Amino acid sequence: MANSHYLTAGNGNDQVCVDATFEPDDAYWYDFWDVPLREFPIGETEQRAFCEEQGDTDWVLIRAQRGKIYTVETKDLAPGVDTRMVLYRGFEEKHWNGMDEFGANDDRAEGDPSSMITFTAPSTGSFLVGIAAANDAAGRDQTYSLSIAEFTGTTTEFGDISLSPNQAQRGVAFTASVGGLSPAETVDFWWERGGKADKLGTVTVDDNGNAVGSLIVPGNAVAGANQVEAFVAGQVIATATLTVVEPAAVAPPQSNNSKSKNSKSKKGKGKGGKKGGKGGGKK
Repeated sequence: MANSHYLTAGNGNDQVCVDATFEPDDAYWYDFWDVPLREFPIGETEQRAFCEEQGDTDWVLIRAQRGKIYTVETKDLAPGVDTRMVLYRGFEEKHWNGMDEFGANDDRAEGDPSSMITFTAPSTGSFLVGIAAANDAAGRDQTYSLSIAEFTGTTTEFGDISLSPNQAQRGVAFTASVGGLSPAETVDFWWERGGKADKLGTVTVDDNGNAVGSLIVPGNAVAGANQVEAFVAGQVIATATLTVVEPAAVAPPQSNNSKSKNSKSKKGKGKGGKKGGKGGGKK
C-alpha cells in the first residue's frame, strides 16, 4: 500500500486519499476486462478527491429505472476545486465505445464551480457519470462530495409518439409525430432496445407545434417490441413502441429439371415394385 499511486506525500494517515476505498474506478478498464463496476448507492453521499495525477476522472455507475428522476451533484468543494461532470447512457449495455452522451455540466451556476445534472431515465438501464477537475488540479486536498438522489414516489408519465406504421421490418421507413411543442424547437428521435440506444434523427418543430420525422428502423434492431423516444433539450418528452417483425420465409422455387428427375425416380420405383410383386406371385 505504501507505493500506491492513490497516496500522496505526507505522514501517517494524512497519506490516504479520502476515496481510496473506491479506487481504482477507471470505467474503461472495468469494461475492457469485463469486470462489474461498483454501483453508486442511490440516496447516499460519498467523499471524493482527485488524488491521482492531473486529469484524473472519478467514474460511478447508476442503474436507473424508467420514468424515475435522478439528480447527480458535487458539493462541499475544497478551496480551489472546480468540478465538471458528464453523463453517459448504456455503459453496461453498449460498453465503453458504444455508450451515448446523455448530459453534461461544468458550473451549476455563475460563480458556483460545483456541478449538477438532473435527468429522467427514458428506460431502465445503466448510466455512467464521470467527474473531473476542470482545472486539472490533483492532490489529497482536492476534495469534494458526490451525491446521487432519486425523486422517490415520482415517476414521469411520458407523452405519446404517433407512429405510422407501428410494425415494420428492419431498414423500413416509418413516420414519428409529436404535437403540442413550441415552434422552432428541435426534437431528437432515438431508438432504444434493452438499454441500447441509437439516434434516428433530428426534426424542427413546425409553426403548428408538431414535429414529424421520417425515420428508418435500424438494421440491427431486434425482433419484437422496441422503444422510440423523443427528446427536447436533453429531456425525454414522449415514447412509443414499434414492433419489429421478421420477413416472411419464402421457400426457394424448384427448377423444372429437378421436378422431372424426381418424377422419373418415383416412376422407376413404382415399376420395380410391380415387377417384384408379379415375380413373387409366380413363385
